[in-house]
Amino acid sequence: MTNGTGNDTPRPDEDAERAPEDAPSPEGVAEAVPEDATPENGGADEQPSQENPETETPAEDAPSPQEPRLTEMTDADEPAEQGVEEATHVEEATHAAAPDADVPPEDLPDPDAPEAGAATPPEDDSPQPSQDDVILSSGAAPMQDGADAAPGRQSLWARIGHPLGRLVDGLAAWRLVAVLLLGLVGAMTLAPGFTTIPPIDRDEPRFAQASRQMVQTGDYLDIRLQEEARHKKPIGIYWLQAITLNLIDAPDPAPIWMYRIPSLIGAFLAGLLVYFAAGPFGSKRIAFMAALLVTTTILLGVEARLAKTDAVLFALTTLAMGILSRVFLAERDSEVPAWQAALFWTAIGLGVLVKGPVILMITGLTGLFFVVLARDYGKLRRLRALYGVIWALALILPWFVAIWVKTDGAFFAEAIGRDFVAKLGQGQENHWGPPGLYLAAFFPAAGWPLAPFAFLSLAFAWRMRRDRQTLFLLCWLIPAWIIFELVATKLPHYILPLYPALAILAARAIEHGGLSSGRARTIFSPLLALVPVAVGVGLPALLFVMQGGVPLLGAALGLLAAGLGILAWRFLAAGAAKAALVVAVASSVVLSHAGFGSLLPAARTVWLTPRLVDALAAVQCTDPLLATTGYREPSLVLMTRTDLEMTDGEGAARFLSGEGCRVAFVESRRQADFIAALGEATPRLVTRVTGININGGRELDIGVYAVGETAQ
Repeated sequence: MTNGTGNDTPRPDEDAERAPEDAPSPEGVAEAVPEDATPENGGADEQPSQENPETETPAEDAPSPQEPRLTEMTDADEPAEQGVEEATHVEEATHAAAPDADVPPEDLPDPDAPEAGAATPPEDDSPQPSQDDVILSSGAAPMQDGADAAPGRQSLWARIGHPLGRLVDGLAAWRLVAVLLLGLVGAMTLAPGFTTIPPIDRDEPRFAQASRQMVQTGDYLDIRLQEEARHKKPIGIYWLQAITLNLIDAPDPAPIWMYRIPSLIGAFLAGLLVYFAAGPFGSKRIAFMAALLVTTTILLGVEARLAKTDAVLFALTTLAMGILSRVFLAERDSEVPAWQAALFWTAIGLGVLVKGPVILMITGLTGLFFVVLARDYGKLRRLRALYGVIWALALILPWFVAIWVKTDGAFFAEAIGRDFVAKLGQGQENHWGPPGLYLAAFFPAAGWPLAPFAFLSLAFAWRMRRDRQTLFLLCWLIPAWIIFELVATKLPHYILPLYPALAILAARAIEHGGLSSGRARTIFSPLLALVPVAVGVGLPALLFVMQGGVPLLGAALGLLAAGLGILAWRFLAAGAAKAALVVAVASSVVLSHAGFGSLLPAARTVWLTPRLVDALAAVQCTDPLLATTGYREPSLVLMTRTDLEMTDGEGAARFLSGEGCRVAFVESRRQADFIAALGEATPRLVTRVTGININGGRELDIGVYAVGETAQ
């Protein structure tokens, strides 16, 4: 019998009787033979026990042909650093599992195909091992999780982390417990600071103000910011924010957290949807770890607290990708339920309404590359594309046609010609970045604590690229990432929809002992400590320098988060990956309370708009007319009046000459022009507000001037 390369390849039952060096590994033979096999029927002389008391889980979590199973490595295994020979063993093990399959070596192994040459178990026996089992048992994994290694080989940190690793296995074993715990972690991570952090200029208040004007005017078709058209993004997020304001009967002006509710819900659901999306890629432990890593990332925490599109888009994209993975990775004869296909096309339609073609790019590139590389064209019919496209268009077209008619095509000229295309060729709004910026800077910082685990899993993912599950994740990740790197405009949140693929790859590597060791682990494991130390220690120090004081609770929590980050680093450096994950998640939760919940709301120096609004109370005037010069941030419009007049120094002086109670905010750079244009008018200087503009870092000194009979 020959394999796809023409070389002789023994059957698995022949491997059991060969010398050890002729077989890929002892585990590979054991996995290929039923538990009741004997030497006479092709089994090994001794059948290793598949039970591991340290990773014991309920029966419902037993491996299946679609669920990779971790095979423990022993001292008899081949060494971790195998170089070129390692890939050879993986390939030989693959062909040994299916010697009769006419598949060239460059093709992917098909986990749905029955394994030829293996002993046939009785009908009531356990399932045959999947292709992943054969590959993983071949010695491809370069290291074993230190917490699960043999007791005599464990380091001190690995022995300390061992109970935490077992805790992850135990909690993940029960789906309801895992989902409830993910919800709890999500709430604890995303809630702090949600209502207390002021509007963050400039994008957030622009979105919120446009939604506010929809409610004020009753025009839910066009998008406007004061008197200007805001034709940059589709209508979806504005509708969600406007619906929220109407449902909760929000006042005007409404606090910013009311506009953030759709983002918070999107971010919260996204963590749970990662658990759903990870289902086809292995055990419940893999799904649980992947969801934890995404839920606690800094970037998702930031987007949950911003009234923008990205958290909602992330949830919709993750839902669509979770269903798409089930379409391509399901058994050959199985059908995707109609409700899942309907959900997929609903997510596509809503995603386009929220942020245009981004969701189409990610799902389309993933499907295209997977179909071509896996040569699997037949499963596309499971999406019921004809009905699905009709349904998606029914969601998308009504508003797009209506806005075309109302603006005479101006919306598309601005959104596509000036916003979308401009981002491709040049850095829009000073957000240019060179290729590689996401990989080198944005992801390591904004993707913490996922980033170090993801970096250490890439080598394992590449070795496993012939596996269909890994191939799908790589198709999800690599094509879109390359496009984002090539686009001139770069912002950290652009790659957020790719985080689940990285998290699932990392969780699979953790589960199968595949995280890189040696120099790679030395380089990347300190990232677990770097971010919490920088934020937990650096942010309180910065506040103290800027303001002369710092909230004690925030400083204490920051130190605790930094300590937990250092502990997570030591666990990961020792190979105790699951323990490192648990401690890193705890560090992220504490850091969220320290940074978002305490330190950022206390940074009054950069929150100029709330202080200007507070200064209006000293005017003691009912609903004064407002103007501003030198400080034109959209948050000032959102927190005061839609008709706020933005002008220059002379214009502010003319404004104060009008009738009624009026207030003008005059920045010191416009002060001379303002005073010169006042003439005989004598407005009263109510107070001065000084601080740092969060956009650009410029120090500002703003005078609050008032006129009118009630001004005091």
